[in-house]
Amino acid sequence: MDLVRAKREVIRAQKALADSILRENEVLTNLLRFKAEETGKRLNDTDMGLGYMRVIFKKSGWDHLPQPEGHGRLHGRLIIG
Repeated sequence: MDLVRAKREVIRAQKALADSILRENEVLTNLLRFKAEETGKRLNDTDMGLGYMRVIFKKSGWDHLPQPEGHGRLHGRLIIG
C-alpha cells in the first residue's frame, strides 16, 4: 500500500512540474511576443525617419554618392535647373 501512495505522490509531483513548465513557456511566449511587437514599432519608426531624411536630402540637393574605394559618404551637390 505504501508503494501505491509513493507512486501517486510521484505522479502528482510530475504533474505539478509539467504545469509549472507549461506556465513558464506561456509567460516566455508572451514576453517574446511583446518584444517582437516593440521591435517592429522601432523598425517602423526608423523606416519613417530614414524616409523623412531621404526627402529632406533630396529637397536640399544632398545625395549619397559611392566613393571609389567602396565607402559611401554624403556629399552636397548643387543642382542648377
